[in-house]
Amino acid sequence: MPEEPFIVLALAIVAGTFFAVVKAVLGYLSSKHQVPSGKLGAGSSLTTSELESMIRRAVDEANAPMRRRLEVLEAIVTDPEERAQLSPRQAGLLDELEELDAADPVVAKRRVMG
Repeated sequence: MPEEPFIVLALAIVAGTFFAVVKAVLGYLSSKHQVPSGKLGAGSSLTTSELESMIRRAVDEANAPMRRRLEVLEAIVTDPEERAQLSPRQAGLLDELEELDAADPVVAKRRVMG
């Protein structure tokens, strides 16, 4: 029975030594792969204006087909000859949209300005 404290002490020393070696190895590996403080993010970061311009370009490219279709539709709506070729249902929907647009001052202002 008196050898139980020695077994516990020996296990504690072995476990402590094992954890110390593991910590030392992990510390060495992390310091080896760590970027020096002077080179942190150098050349790989974007400024806010660069990021905004990239996003703006991507949105413009994504919206370009929709804008072209909208321009074609607006041309059809504003051209009397094209408007005469619309079906009665399409003409009725167009009249409803124009009534809604006339009631909305923001849309009316955009049509005047645009």
